Amino acid sequence: VKNVDSLPVPAYELLEDTLKWIEIVNKMPMNTIPVAIRTSYGCPRKCNFCGGMKFWNAYYVRSGDKIDEELVYMHKIWGDRIKVVFLADELFTVNEQHVKAVIEVFQKHKVMLNGVFSRVDIFNDDLAREIKKVSRTVVFGAENCDDKILELANKQQKFEDVLRACDIAKRQELDVSLEWVVGLPGESIESAIKNLNMIYLLLINKVVDNVNTYVFCPHPNTAFYNEKENFGIINVREYEDML
Repeated sequence: VKNVDSLPVPAYELLEDTLKWIEIVNKMPMNTIPVAIRTSYGCPRKCNFCGGMKFWNAYYVRSGDKIDEELVYMHKIWGDRIKVVFLADELFTVNEQHVKAVIEVFQKHKVMLNGVFSRVDIFNDDLAREIKKVSRTVVFGAENCDDKILELANKQQKFEDVLRACDIAKRQELDVSLEWVVGLPGESIESAIKNLNMIYLLLINKVVDNVNTYVFCPHPNTAFYNEKENFGIINVREYEDML
């Protein structure tokens, strides 16, 4: 589907049975229904740990009118109970005009997000000011503090870019959350210790507010999966083989 605006808005009315079940399990009413909304699909970058998967690099955006239609519909079904709290976009800030169009719609509907994803190499003060209108937090994919490991992952950024973006976000009074991948190809005991120390320093010095860590997994059709031998990745079937 190349024209994503041709897709219908989600059928929010189908949430009813699920919400009733949640209320029964929790033994309390759901006065607020938190949901994520998607304004774009895919990512034009080709990081070796996620880029290359089918349709991933086909980047499409939804129009402001279509997002407005979805917001109107969800409130028609669930009223003020439903709250948009996060964007499901892989990379929200690729297209500056798209960002501005979405933010205009969000402001119209008084949407305040918990966070949006951006890349450090395209983040600037103008983007930060726009994001601040509708989000408390910006999320960056730092992944690792070792530039050699970042290069091996085809991340197309250096760690100094991460620090620069964090500084911009803080200057614009945005909270910062980092995504960090543990065990990327090229990782060693020494680099792992270096990364742990860096995470500690970033948090203790309030350069960032949160760091989400993920254990590396070579997803099918990514470069790390398809060329695993070139990156020193081996298949293991027994726990003892991991030691």
